[in-house]
Amino acid sequence: MRRWIVLALVAAPLAAGAAPPPKPKLAVMDLKAGQGVSARSAATLTSIVAADAARAGFQVITQEDVYTLLYFQKQRQMLGCTDDGCLAEIGGALGADYVVSGEASVIGSRHHVAVSLLDARKGSAAARSAGYSELGDEQLAMATELRFRAALRQVRPDLHAALPPVEAPNAPSLRARRTVSWWTLGAGGLLLAGGAVTGLVARVQANQLPGAWQQPDYQARWDTQRRNARAADVLLAAGAVTAGVGLTLYLTSEIPVLVTPIADAGAPGLTVAGRF
Repeated sequence: MRRWIVLALVAAPLAAGAAPPPKPKLAVMDLKAGQGVSARSAATLTSIVAADAARAGFQVITQEDVYTLLYFQKQRQMLGCTDDGCLAEIGGALGADYVVSGEASVIGSRHHVAVSLLDARKGSAAARSAGYSELGDEQLAMATELRFRAALRQVRPDLHAALPPVEAPNAPSLRARRTVSWWTLGAGGLLLAGGAVTGLVARVQANQLPGAWQQPDYQARWDTQRRNARAADVLLAAGAVTAGVGLTLYLTSEIPVLVTPIADAGAPGLTVAGRF
């Protein structure tokens, strides 16, 4: 028993002093603005990639850090570099483990996004992901994020697994709209059910009136039957309108789903983003 106590006391400080593993460093280069894509849009896409990389667990090195390095090294012919080896050299000088670069452009009636993830220590491309998406700022943002994740999945599947699902930028408002649609459909269903029950009661009362026309309470019963019949009509009409509004909200609250082909270690696959 004493041995176990001594071992526990010795192991506890060691466990408490264990430092978490350092975060891998990722240099995020500005995404190029190709044909049909503005420089402002490209800057926004770069911010999206940087934010997603930080969520994945990277220590992000921005383009500003790269500019600082180039300035102090008198640019060393790196200022206009575009090839993988040059970008990897910049990443190595920054102490980065990986460098991400890419380009977005418009080809025909679709956007094309290409993202490369370079291994700065090996000086070569570790993963690439490229493909098309429909035109539109939201579709372009989703496609860029998915392309980065597809490249990351090939190199660091552990970091990729820690990322939350990709959602369209307007997904929160669409989810709120979907919630309202369910409540509206529920209210419409309750109104329709109330109208059906009230109408059934009015029908039973109407069937009883012909044999009671000589009774003293006939007029009161007739008035009650008419009120129930009118109430049933109102409830059914209100329920139909409410259910129609709820159905319209539901049908217009579909959150976009983006399917992107990927290649992981030579095996083709699909990445699906959105909500179902």
